[in-house]
Amino acid sequence: MNRSFSWLLLASLSVPASAEFKGSATFATDYVYRGYTKSRNNPVGLGNLEYEHELGLYAGFWVAPVSFDDEHGDDRARVEINPYLGWATKFAKNWKLDLAASRYLYDGNVFGRDADYNEFYGSFHYRDLLSARVAFAYDTYNRDANTSAYELIGRYSPLDRLQLSAGVGFHQAGELAHYDYFFWNAGVTWYVNRYISVDLRYVDTKLPYEERHEDEPENGSVYLRPLDNRFLFSLSVAF
Repeated sequence: MNRSFSWLLLASLSVPASAEFKGSATFATDYVYRGYTKSRNNPVGLGNLEYEHELGLYAGFWVAPVSFDDEHGDDRARVEINPYLGWATKFAKNWKLDLAASRYLYDGNVFGRDADYNEFYGSFHYRDLLSARVAFAYDTYNRDANTSAYELIGRYSPLDRLQLSAGVGFHQAGELAHYDYFFWNAGVTWYVNRYISVDLRYVDTKLPYEERHEDEPENGSVYLRPLDNRFLFSLSVAF
């Protein structure tokens, strides 16, 4: 699952009560993914369609425009499609388990290469208060690099339609980007009604040292543009 705005999606994840199709369209001031941008700090529109079965199985896909720091490259990717398949179930009294696999597909090259790859996820959810997630990808961006990500997200709803949430994560991306780093966020989500939600969020990334990027990355290398001290806004419509 791509699920770039993971703080919103983990908050709403639940075991399906019946089989159904659902979807969403989101406008966001940036395409954020694990503390870095996939849209070079530009606003984007994202779409999601998902089918959920009463047994806990679900399948769907995300579509989003992308713009990496290889804007001068030939045949560079402009669209990301993220099909995924998963299973969610309740266990014990207040816990849920979610297991999923996804594939990242691009309509062109990312930093000069074909970049399609697979990723696997496992999540635990305690009621609607706390979520922990682990993700693993092999051959990330088709660079012979294994990456892992660990995230912890907490939520609190002081009012029926208002939710406060915060998350912290660690991205083991050394084989891909030559460094590992922490990322975190905190914000508020207002559920206007059953279909519309608005989110305002502060995000930050802590790199192990000062990362500088001049012009284009070296041939074949991947540059993850970090988001530092930023406020992000998103508007989502579900159907």
